[in-house]
Amino acid sequence: MSEEFGGIGGNAYAKDHQAEIANHFAAIESDHGAGHPLGLSIKARQTVRPMLEPVSLVLQDSGAGLTRFTEEIETDISPLADAGVPCFGLGKMGARISTTIIRLPIRWIGSFQKNWQRT
Repeated sequence: MSEEFGGIGGNAYAKDHQAEIANHFAAIESDHGAGHPLGLSIKARQTVRPMLEPVSLVLQDSGAGLTRFTEEIETDISPLADAGVPCFGLGKMGARISTTIIRLPIRWIGSFQKNWQRT
């Protein structure tokens, strides 16, 4: 199985474990390199936000307290998200991303912050 080509691995997992998906309480993927995490990308109902506030506070102390709700989530876990399982991805500051941000004009930082809201 390989998720790198059209989500084959994630789709196969969801198919093979279809009867058990209702027992999944969450899924998380960390597939963005080894950079320092900025926080979490979340694909879930907004009703989980209050449950995540304590987690966000702990992560803020380590510089990773940024969270954002999104409709897009990592490939491996997207079939679980589509089935209603709350899914999380780590927003990381990897080499490519940090290079891009360093080159961004200061006026663009506000739009970056709007997309990564602190909870």
